[in-house]
Amino acid sequence: MLNKINLHKKELNFICCEICGYDKYVTRHRIRPGKKGGRYAPENVIGLCPNCHIEAELKLISPLTLLSIIYDRIKKERENILSCRGRS
Repeated sequence: MLNKINLHKKELNFICCEICGYDKYVTRHRIRPGKKGGRYAPENVIGLCPNCHIEAELKLISPLTLLSIIYDRIKKERENILSCRGRS
């Protein structure tokens, strides 16, 4: 679950793991690593707890699964933005 997206600064603050829901400690995991040009951008970052982060690093959670979760999150965020604009 995403707490805040600031698209101007590309800041991503997660309040819980987007895989298991753990909310005590969440890290940012880049799907495309920094070594390969991956940025901390909404379409490349997912919030993960330490356990899920290790599983993602070891590819026990597939990159396609992670991208699917990111896609769903971005889609929900856009729907929320559009529904807010429709109310004004």
